[in-house]
Amino acid sequence: MKKISKGILIVASILGLLQVLWFVALTYPLVPVINWTNSLPISRDFFFYTALVFAIISAIVFIVLMMYAIFVPTKHQEVSFNSSNGKLRISKDSIEKIITRKVREIPSLTKVDVDLKILGKNRQAKMFISALSSESQNLKQQGEQIKRIANEQLSQHLSIPIKKTTVDLKPNLNNEKVKVV
Repeated sequence: MKKISKGILIVASILGLLQVLWFVALTYPLVPVINWTNSLPISRDFFFYTALVFAIISAIVFIVLMMYAIFVPTKHQEVSFNSSNGKLRISKDSIEKIITRKVREIPSLTKVDVDLKILGKNRQAKMFISALSSESQNLKQQGEQIKRIANEQLSQHLSIPIKKTTVDLKPNLNNEKVKVV
């Protein structure tokens, strides 16, 4: 989980706990809480407005979290195929390796990296492919060729529907050579 997501969840949980304590103090008046609030040199209206502000903030935060949980597509780590012989599961990492090896067959490419996301109920694929090319002239045609090869691997050979494929192809200005061992 990303740090910002953790931070938002921590703030939301703290606000939720404060809201719960506030409502408990309002519905079941505890003597120590009443004595403490009466001893503060703050007006009663300030407490009510503070409670209203906390309620609005926590409501917004919880509505955003609920919308996130409802509308963000589910990410899958594998693809399953059913046949008469049984069920075959292929992991996301294996599919990324298959596509990477196929794209690396193009001799002018180096540092090929494939990032695959399998999303939703229909398990549609989103791919991001980055690579360096020793050719600096026809990067657009080479990018289209990479996209076509990757889409063929997913759709024809693995029967995975493709939602989007993005290719980030940059010229290899350092003319680095790849060691083949």
